[in-house]
Amino acid sequence: METISPTLTGLYNIADHFAGKPSHPRLLIASLSMLEASSFFFPELRNAVWKRTWDCMMSACREKNVQVTVAEAAIHNLIQLCPLMLDALSACAPDVRELLDNAAMSSEMREGTGGFLRMNKRRKERSTVSKYGRNEELSFIVAIWKYESLRAVFTDLIRVITLTENSNQVLCSPTSLENSVTQMVLGEISSVMPMLSLLPASSDPSFSEMHDYTQMMLDLCTTIAHTVDNSDIRAACFQILVSSLDSESPPLVVLPNIVDIALDDNEERQKEVNRILTGLLMNYELKNVSFTNQIDS
Repeated sequence: METISPTLTGLYNIADHFAGKPSHPRLLIASLSMLEASSFFFPELRNAVWKRTWDCMMSACREKNVQVTVAEAAIHNLIQLCPLMLDALSACAPDVRELLDNAAMSSEMREGTGGFLRMNKRRKERSTVSKYGRNEELSFIVAIWKYESLRAVFTDLIRVITLTENSNQVLCSPTSLENSVTQMVLGEISSVMPMLSLLPASSDPSFSEMHDYTQMMLDLCTTIAHTVDNSDIRAACFQILVSSLDSESPPLVVLPNIVDIALDDNEERQKEVNRILTGLLMNYELKNVSFTNQIDS
């Protein structure tokens, strides 16, 4: 180890240099891989590696044209590091909230088709200074839900974060739970539920982003419910989904997730789902069936 240590340190410094600046995607991915490997040999660098990798992931997601391959590579490395990074998770919560941001999406849902056209216009008018020093348009803030593979790996990252917090008893204390990433994610999911009844039943591809965003949030809720060893949090996940059915036009898209959680829970929860489904069959006008079919396809 003493013989190879200087070489590994040099490689780490090179990787850290390229990961911290605009580089070719392949070079960034190789640098991220070297950083993750370095954290194994040098545990004292683990915090620095986590921060650099996290920042690289966020930079890739914030690009006008999202660097999907770089973001995915960074997230894969974060998943490997996460079980050892409990103390660093709370600092990541604002960035996770940004990745789940629904402000623009909420406005788009409420405004409908005409609103979608106005939203596109507002997107073009919105600009920011990129890491390259140029004014560039923001592509829907951070729209990771547009990319299926990126949605999947991000959902897995949230699963591992939840598992890490659960394993370290963070979710057992009201105080620590309130400051956890898991609780923050559930809060963001809960804020989306009242809007699901506003989702259009149109097959217009213009609405695919809204559908993708909705499905990502539903999958996150189900993932958290299956990951935690905490009946209160599982019940909270279930109630968040059920709350969307209170509107006059309940969104059918939530039903598979509700049933999925119930099947992994107790008999009483399954009976509750049976009552919910019976009530829907008796009273529902099936306005959103086309939306559900579109999601499944």
